Parts: sequence; structure tokens; C-alpha cells
Amino acid sequence: MSGFDFDSARMSFFNQADLNGDFALSPAEMEQAMAHGGSRLFEGSDTNGDGTISLDEYLEYGNQLFGSLDADGDGVLGPGEM
Repeated sequence: MSGFDFDSARMSFFNQADLNGDFALSPAEMEQAMAHGGSRLFEGSDTNGDGTISLDEYLEYGNQLFGSLDADGDGVLGPGEM
């Protein structure tokens, strides 16, 4: 999975999970989305502690996650890295 594919999948998840369209995931939105097939690839982190995961926080978490999974640093997640 390329970085582009990874980002595309995460954005699709975010857009579906953001039920009220405010570009942030509330705890209820995140819980509901994860209950319907979410995985570690679709997690986020409320880094500023305001109780929601903003789009910026979600994207930053995704960048960090991709970097940690891409063990060989080639910009692609291979079968052994997922």
C-alpha cells in the first residue's frame, strides 16, 4: 500500500465518520465508526485535549502511523509491514 493509498483510505474513513461535517471526530462519531469495521489504520489522537480529533490531528496521527509501519522506509507498506 502506497502512502497515497494509505492517505486515501484514511480520508474516506474520516469523511464517512464525520457525521455532522464539522471536520472533527467526536468520541461518539469515532466509536460508531470503529464499531463498523474500524482498525488501527483509522485511529486518531486528540493531541490538544479538546475532546475531539480534528482533521489536522487525524492527518498527523496518520503520518506518524505510516512512518512507524514503513519499516524499510521505502514509502510503501508491504505485506510484512501491515
